[in-house]
Amino acid sequence: MSKSVLVIDTPENCGKCKFISGFWCRAMDGRRVPNNDVIPDWCPLKPLPEKMKVTGLYNGEYFKAGGKLPSYKIGWNDCIDEITGKS
Repeated sequence: MSKSVLVIDTPENCGKCKFISGFWCRAMDGRRVPNNDVIPDWCPLKPLPEKMKVTGLYNGEYFKAGGKLPSYKIGWNDCIDEITGKS
């Protein structure tokens, strides 16, 4: 089965989540949330990973020490930008 991603602003706690209904988490098929003031470890909402630092700039290309193009970092950051709709 293919996978999908829904990007939303991460709530501070369950009480501020779009998927909460009283003390019931609709993202988890109605699982009871014991405390709306915290986010339980079983919460399916996971934060996006951070962008990677790309150091140095030479002729419009990014380089790290040793002169190798860190394309994996640029690709990682491009992927995060694509998911979030940022450029």
